[in-house]
This record gives sequence, structure tokens and C-alpha cells, in this order.
Amino acid sequence: ADAMRVLVEKDGATVSKKFIHADETTRVALADALVNSGSRPSDWLLGNVGKRTDLPADVRQYALRRLGESKAGAGDMIWWIGQKEPLDAVAKSAISVALHQSKWPEVRAQGQTLFPMAVSKDKRPIPVIAELVARQGDVEKGKAVFAGVATCAKCHVVAGQGIEVGPNLSEIGDKLAPAAMYESILYPSAGISHNYESWLVLTDEGQTINGVLLGESADEVRIKDDKGIVHSITADSIEEKKKLELSLMPADLHELLTEQELVDLVSYLATLKKVAVP
Repeated sequence: ADAMRVLVEKDGATVSKKFIHADETTRVALADALVNSGSRPSDWLLGNVGKRTDLPADVRQYALRRLGESKAGAGDMIWWIGQKEPLDAVAKSAISVALHQSKWPEVRAQGQTLFPMAVSKDKRPIPVIAELVARQGDVEKGKAVFAGVATCAKCHVVAGQGIEVGPNLSEIGDKLAPAAMYESILYPSAGISHNYESWLVLTDEGQTINGVLLGESADEVRIKDDKGIVHSITADSIEEKKKLELSLMPADLHELLTEQELVDLVSYLATLKKVAVP
């Protein structure tokens, strides 16, 4: 932490470059050191990375999430919103999560004011994630929620069942803690998985196709839409192709569920792990 404090003050531009271009493991280590350094230049570095729309969404989201672990950094984000700074959907989603997840009650209160939590199907405000994690769910009921009212199986595969538009969830319990699962459901655009970003293609005939980019060549682009249908679009018919800021996953999924159904769903997802081979 002391070394990072000195380094940022002497050569913050190099640290910023390293953070942006590092692999995920290195980025996590750099972010840890930046947050632990407790210096304002470290906060400013993470904030500048988070607001740069020319950078990949996952880099920006991680920077802002870690910035929120500094009280001064959380204050910066609250100030940005108050000053109506031009923040895109990626930044706003990450800031919302950081403020709602804050360990400081006054910051969480500000987060609720700036980004009010939507209500569940039973018209009750969704509790903070820490409260949801502490609750017990019914795994069997959660399995039924997954296949039914939550419509998860329309875009995710578990044990060979479902439609693979988003990530395969067969081993999600090994990859994400329950808190991260709640976060993915409540704030889907704040942590879009790599290779599952949403793209929009507009053809010269006026057709709009939105989905996951499967691949592209000099001749064609292949997009899988939210129904699992693969579209092969010839390159010479494409009027526009752009990456979208928002996840394909609905942002209001929790409004289809009661609080208990949400807890049951995550309890079920937490059981989905790799089967041990004897």
C-alpha cells in the first residue's frame, strides 16, 4: 500500500496504463493496492478509468466498484451524480452497485436516494444484498423459480437443459458467491461477462438484430438473439454494428419475483457445482 501510494504520486499515468491493459489477476492486485493505499490520487485514478467510455466495460466497472470501497471515493461518485456529470449506463450501473453495497450506512442511504431500489412482485422494496445473503432459501422451490416465473431457462443452460444465450450456469455455484449472484440479478449491466456483451446490428433493409456476437469475418457477422436464434448477416448488408452498454439480461427481472422467490432462486443457483469424479 505504501509503495503504491508513492508510485501513484510519482507516476500515476503509468499505473493507470498498467491497470487498463493488465490481465484480470494483475488488475485485481493493482486495485487492491490502490484502494489500500488510501490516497486521493489513487481514488482519482480509479475514477478516471471508470468514466472513460473508450475502455472495456469490465475494466471500468471493476475500477468503480473498488473506488466505492474508499469512503472518499464513494463521496466522489455521489458528487458526480449531484453535479449531473455525463455518465453512461455502464458507469451508472457500477456506481449504483458500489453505493448500495457500501459498508457505510450514510453512503447506502445516499445510494438509495440517488438510485432507488425497485420493488419486488409483492410490492416490497428489495433489501440490500447483505440482508438477502443472510436469509435461507428453499432449493427445490428455487429450481422451480428458475425454470418458471424467473424465465432463466430461456437464456441459460443448466445440465444440458435450457437455451444458451447467456453463460452456462451448470457450475455457477463454484464461480460466484451468493452475494455476486444477487448482484448479477439486480444489476445485470454492472458486471457483463466477457464474450456475452450485447451487440446491435442494423442492416441496409432496416432490420435490427440485437444479441450476443458469436463471431465475425470479412464476409459475415453471426449474432445470437435473446431467443437463442443465430442470425448470419452478410458484411455488405450491414449498415451499422455497435456494442451496447446494457446487458441482454432484463434489468427488471426481480420485479417478477417475491423476495422469498428471489432468495430461493439464489439458494438453488448456489448448489450448481461441478460434480466430483470418484
